[in-house]
Amino acid sequence: MQRAHVNGVELVYEIHGTGDPLVLIHGAQSDRSIFANLLPDFVDHFQVLLFDQRGSGQSEKPDIEYTMGMLADDTAALMDHVGFSSAHVYGVSMGGMIAQELAIRHGAAVRSLILGCTTPGGPQSVSLEGEAIQSSHSTAVLSAEERSRALAETAFTQGYVAQRPEIISALIEARKKQPLDPIGFAHRMKAAYRHNTFDRLSHIRCPTLVITGKNDALIAWENSQLLADHIADAELMVLEPAGHVFWMEQPAQARDAIVTFLQQHESEGATMSNREITKNSQARMIRSWMLGLHATHITDIGGRLGYFAELRRRGGTVSAEALAETLELDPWRTKVWCQAAGAVGILQADGDTQFAFAPFMDALLGDEAPELLTAHVLASLARDFPAYPDAFRTGTLKTFHDHDEDFFRHQGKVSALRPPVVVAAARKLPGMEERLGAGGRVMDIGSGSGTVLVRFAEEFENCQVTGLEPLPYFAEASRKLIQAKGLGDRVDVRSVGGEALSLEPECDLITMVQVFHELPDTKKIDILRGCQRSLKPGGILLMVDRCAPETGADLHDRRFTMSILEQWFEVTWGNIVNTRSEILAMLNDTGFTVTQENPDIVPTYWTFVAEKQG
Repeated sequence: MQRAHVNGVELVYEIHGTGDPLVLIHGAQSDRSIFANLLPDFVDHFQVLLFDQRGSGQSEKPDIEYTMGMLADDTAALMDHVGFSSAHVYGVSMGGMIAQELAIRHGAAVRSLILGCTTPGGPQSVSLEGEAIQSSHSTAVLSAEERSRALAETAFTQGYVAQRPEIISALIEARKKQPLDPIGFAHRMKAAYRHNTFDRLSHIRCPTLVITGKNDALIAWENSQLLADHIADAELMVLEPAGHVFWMEQPAQARDAIVTFLQQHESEGATMSNREITKNSQARMIRSWMLGLHATHITDIGGRLGYFAELRRRGGTVSAEALAETLELDPWRTKVWCQAAGAVGILQADGDTQFAFAPFMDALLGDEAPELLTAHVLASLARDFPAYPDAFRTGTLKTFHDHDEDFFRHQGKVSALRPPVVVAAARKLPGMEERLGAGGRVMDIGSGSGTVLVRFAEEFENCQVTGLEPLPYFAEASRKLIQAKGLGDRVDVRSVGGEALSLEPECDLITMVQVFHELPDTKKIDILRGCQRSLKPGGILLMVDRCAPETGADLHDRRFTMSILEQWFEVTWGNIVNTRSEILAMLNDTGFTVTQENPDIVPTYWTFVAEKQG
């Protein structure tokens, strides 16, 4: 145990292990000892910093107002004191709130981020009620037994406590040894109640894992979903059955997920600027890109040939010989695929002849899982790349419409994941729920396979929905879906593009989801004018699309990463991804007032809410 005076407070801390720096941040009612049983999982690979926060454990407990920003600054100052210029950060419960603030306020100090059983706070978060939770959060002076029993009722599932009733006595003994300081605890709980990072989550730009228990009775698991939805490229893991202290109820799953995530990001910084760059490190990065290319195609082939489905049907373990025999495929090539899938981490060896899914790959590579669908799309896109050198020399185009049906089919499945997010965003527009509920009209430009159209019609039983889709494959797919759903009386699809827009002012809402950048650049202004004419007074255009970078700094901003890459793989299609400034100018020039823009409503896209002027 050591002491450090940082940021105006004395903190007690410990350091264990060797390797990449890792900072563990405990919750409101605990101290650094909460991580004692986790240390063995980390110390062989990481140099772990444990500490008691301001107002907890053996650290100083000043009687002043605490804020999450203050506690994050304490953490950053302690990291600096022990020589951690940057570190991986794992915070649980209130510690996860502090970790969010640390990543926002001191982004260069956070290499990767793990947020356990926590919340972004604010009015958008999901609150839980009940006598037990009130007791566990109470700042009143309670006996060690009273507080421990209240905490056990909310921190663990009933099944876990029933199987391990000794947990209550263990909590009581721990609380007797280290009583809660009522003043420090009160200040910490006030800081927790005021916590709100929701509107700033896009500022978190490091690799992030969000993990929680599905049965958490202290902080609802839906808050973890919110975090994952609004932090760019965040991974989400929900363990079940598991309560607030998920790492004790599901130790193996929690350990595997966290250690795997940390090892994936060992020696990585939040940005290129906060890690040492050498010729060898750059060579490793290039080799990792090449490995990723192979992994994408191995994943694509595994889905197309049915390897994943058959492995799942057999309970997750199978020999290459049995896999090939069942699927009537070449045994030697199947064995090579299994070994390659094992080499990149999709499968793992189970003995000398059997193969099994690596942790979590079963769920991630289901037939309709977004990860597998995306691999199929990327593998299809890769077929364009051999023609790039000639296209760069001659300007030859291969448009979206020139791709094959296999590409369209998988692209349609990926697009089908968006409707819930789009309709949820529409519901939040002022007065829109009432207008559509009363029989208003929605028009979706570039309606693809029709899933957005159907979602609107199903959620608003009186509204009328029109889709504009110029591509015959998608227009036909839309009509089949509409017919199958029995919605032909309220939903129609017109086989035209946005440039043919000629409706009278009858729309309450027009949506364009990842379509604007696909429109001919010379016609974007005309199409926006057509949208403006087609809207009723006060009608709204909801545009969700990519935004191109405008500054050098944007190249390292994770919000732009997918925009940059999408422009890259569409560079021979003739599509142009506009900058945010260009889009705002076009909307203003065509009679719209932008009332909201947000890079977080639909992750990795910008959302523009534009109201018809006049």
